[in-house]
Amino acid sequence: MLQGAYGVVSVECMALGIPVIARLDPIYKSARPDVPILNADPNSLANQLKFLVQNREFRQRLALEGRSFVEKWHDSQVVAKRLIELYLGEFRNRKTLRFDMV
Repeated sequence: MLQGAYGVVSVECMALGIPVIARLDPIYKSARPDVPILNADPNSLANQLKFLVQNREFRQRLALEGRSFVEKWHDSQVVAKRLIELYLGEFRNRKTLRFDMV
């Protein structure tokens, strides 16, 4: 609750269609505004939980958006493709490959 970013448990919950409450640092939230997580800190957690319990439509929308978000950003095929692109980009930017740095 104090970190400011979501982790594996949040991703697993979103993948299962479970709404997530976590603390999102404002800088992180501005960089990834589409993250479907209800933002809370230790002072607002009780109110956010109450809001989530009392607002069924919002809860359902958050659950659906969470699943879509995981499919878009955290699916193993998507992550593998991004890593390959990153690695290939790094290799293309080097004039020579050095294996003595390993």
